[in-house]
Amino acid sequence: MAATASVSARLACSGELLTVVDINLDETVANLRSVIAKTAGETCSMWLLTAGRLLLDGELLRDLTSAGSSFAVDIVRCQPMPQLAPPPAAPSNVRVFLRCALTGDAMGEVRLWPLDSVAALREAVLRLCFDDSAATEEGPLQLLLGESCLAGPLPLCSAGVRDGAVLDVLRCEGRCLLTASADGTVRLWDAEHGAHLGSLQQGEWATSLDFHAESLQLAVGLFDCTVKIWSLQHCSCRLTLRGHQGPVMSVAFNVDATLLATGSYDRSARIWRVQDGVCLQSLNGHSDGLNSVSFGNLAPVPEPGADAGPTSCLLTASLDRTARVWHLDAPNDGAAAAAAPAMAHPGEVNSAKFDKDCARICTACADHQVRLWDRNFSCLHVFGGFSSAVSMAMFSPNGSLLCAVGADGEARLWEADGSKEQLLCLKGHHDVATFVTFSPDGQCVATCSSDGTARLWNIESNRCERIFTGHGDAVMAACFLCRGDLGESACKKMSTTGCEIPGCLPENSQFKTYMSVSVLLSGLYSRRTP
Repeated sequence: MAATASVSARLACSGELLTVVDINLDETVANLRSVIAKTAGETCSMWLLTAGRLLLDGELLRDLTSAGSSFAVDIVRCQPMPQLAPPPAAPSNVRVFLRCALTGDAMGEVRLWPLDSVAALREAVLRLCFDDSAATEEGPLQLLLGESCLAGPLPLCSAGVRDGAVLDVLRCEGRCLLTASADGTVRLWDAEHGAHLGSLQQGEWATSLDFHAESLQLAVGLFDCTVKIWSLQHCSCRLTLRGHQGPVMSVAFNVDATLLATGSYDRSARIWRVQDGVCLQSLNGHSDGLNSVSFGNLAPVPEPGADAGPTSCLLTASLDRTARVWHLDAPNDGAAAAAAPAMAHPGEVNSAKFDKDCARICTACADHQVRLWDRNFSCLHVFGGFSSAVSMAMFSPNGSLLCAVGADGEARLWEADGSKEQLLCLKGHHDVATFVTFSPDGQCVATCSSDGTARLWNIESNRCERIFTGHGDAVMAACFLCRGDLGESACKKMSTTGCEIPGCLPENSQFKTYMSVSVLLSGLYSRRTP
């Protein structure tokens, strides 16, 4: 006679006992679920867990317990089955407790299904804690779960939100967006409302930019082989870097803005000291022009008796079909500083970026694909779906998502581990999509295009929220900043120089009561240099 077991089924959210069933140990978890649903009269689909582990449908019960014994399973109700109505008083399964991130005061609780989205959670918090006027006048709502900022087109179960979770809630300052264009301007936009706030004339095709919030410095790469470093505090060009023999296609500050990296079509990358504009190092080794540069820390594989600490490095992508990592602590010899092996591709490499921990690299290639690499430069996964060359790929601030744009004008979003199919495809540009960047909180991406526009996308709702029009040529790059990053003194200076930025932190600004999202997330996602 086959062995049987007595199984107690209880609600995971409250511990309430639903039913006790006797079942053959040769049955599967799927059959156990059906028996529990029939006995308890459940009309919702259910997950079964033991000791916090989700049981798979194909598992045999005999593998969960010994013959003749009894055990308990925890039940998590999921979405109602399509053909059945939910019970009249069926509770949601996930209770989320809210508190103010600044004061620690309780703000209430919300209840949702485990398969509800992060966007649904954010909307529920807005309805509970903020009035309708706050939803339009204030900046983005941040939900912090431990040291993670919840964001992305994910269900709560995938985002790590469990029953009884405590979230820290914060309204942050409104987002702004800087865009660089082939029309020779860098423009500042109010990303919340789409208004154009001001412009910086470059006098030449602007190919790239990078902004450092703490120092209020903006670097702009130009097609005339130079780089301009602007002080947004004083609304003036502080330095012009000369030395490249080809257009500068990429610029990047290191984490404390003491160094600036530049990549050029002259086949070299250069490292500059930001304080005085001195070129400290020229990295030569690519056989064709550079499209992308990015700072990071690379922790080498430990060797006996060797210091295994991370070393400052630079990641480059080139038209020569390779991406390379350069150790900046090496002697001042560009060829000797290159890490081996190079990451070889079947086509031109248009961008290469580290994730937040510099443990992985994503590259965008002209062969219509995005590749994911590990710290040993082995290819882990290939993402497809584009019908033409991929212009750029980038990790989200917490490293969980990957977004890329292509010459077909589309943007595509995946989970960065490659475990699932494409999450989103964002369509709207009418020409080549040239650039993509995540907002610091990971809720939005901005895309740029040769159609002369930039677009702001909410990746949680799969919606284009803003279209920024006004550039007279292709938009080549963009970066986010907060209104508070500029500060009052910067606004006053811009006003006196005739480049007024309306709406930026007047003397009685309500934004003084909110924390800048860049400050909020700096401790969570910023890379540390040795």
